[in-house]
Amino acid sequence: HLLPEGTVVAAGLADLPDWADPAGRAGLAAAAERFQRVARSIDEVIDRTRLLQEELAAQRAEAMNRSLLVLAVLTAIFLPMTLITGIFGMNVAGLPGLQDASAFLWVMVLIVAAGAATLALMFWRRMF
Repeated sequence: HLLPEGTVVAAGLADLPDWADPAGRAGLAAAAERFQRVARSIDEVIDRTRLLQEELAAQRAEAMNRSLLVLAVLTAIFLPMTLITGIFGMNVAGLPGLQDASAFLWVMVLIVAAGAATLALMFWRRMF
């Protein structure tokens, strides 16, 4: 917002009355030039600040994306295991393996296999 004021002051130098002394004219011209430089410097600082702000926002977004990726991977790994433990955790009659003593071992093997298969699939599809 400062650049138009500097332009007006610089343009007003040509319209000074005849009685204005030359030293005053030179001082006013120097002040107008200094004002223009300061205004341009402020605009440059504002532009650099905007670039820095955009860079910081991009870095925060990248960090958030990495965190969400880790969360999604962990969710994909534990989802099959949670499903299996949920099914076998129900207390109803007729579930397979209730009468077998080694059912716990088979459920654990199934859970580990589901997690390993999920990881293998993610590595194969280059998602991890």
